[in-house]
Amino acid sequence: DHRDLHLSLRRQRQMCIRDSIGTAASGRKNVARVSWRSPANLYQPEIEQIERPYQIDRFGRRETDVDAIGVTSKGQAGRRGKYVVVTAEKETQQVAYKISIENALMAPGDIIEIADERREGARHGGRVVSSGPFGIYTWYVVDAPSSAPFPPAAGYTFSTVLDDGSFHSSAITSTSSIGDFQVFTAGNISPKTCPPGAPFVITTPTVAPKKFRVLSIAEDSPQVFEVTAVEHDPDKWTLIDDPTEIGSPTSYPADTWPPP
Repeated sequence: DHRDLHLSLRRQRQMCIRDSIGTAASGRKNVARVSWRSPANLYQPEIEQIERPYQIDRFGRRETDVDAIGVTSKGQAGRRGKYVVVTAEKETQQVAYKISIENALMAPGDIIEIADERREGARHGGRVVSSGPFGIYTWYVVDAPSSAPFPPAAGYTFSTVLDDGSFHSSAITSTSSIGDFQVFTAGNISPKTCPPGAPFVITTPTVAPKKFRVLSIAEDSPQVFEVTAVEHDPDKWTLIDDPTEIGSPTSYPADTWPPP
């Protein structure tokens, strides 16, 4: 979950979103019973139970057992349990889509961004027409008429895929228009490494692509791949590492019933 962002995509002809659904309610666990080995008890198994009380009040108890192999620390066992219940709460959307081979350079576990104008209500992406010393030329105006170029502002970034397949993102420093095209000048993008036809996405202070973690990728037909991904929330680690967020866990020996 600490991997760097791998790819930024938008809904387009080369990307057909087949399904966008919520994860199964039965899979959103709010109680995690983590089994770990206690050095103070001759490394006998003990249970660290982590709960999300308000989730239990709303949806009822949904328990899961976690075997923390090799864990001999109560704190680490508690963190493992927090990871399970916080991830189940924060990452609830799953998406499946088909994509052309040009954007299929990914693997399970990679973090990607998807900009869907149907969900966001605005189009913030396209393809690079050409690049030069004055910026990167794009196909169309992004969320603005051609007569009014998209204004640069703090927090506006330009993200694209370079010719070596790597992902690059940098701040937009200026904008202008030439005919039907917008021109974006973005720092630290060499014209030689941004090929014509490369997909791009623009992140604004109010609209940003949604992050997903790739679960699987398989070839559906020649040069067409189907990808399944689940929502990724990088801010969940703040909740997981905050000792006051979930409260004190419940500990008890593995061969006894948990306290009421």
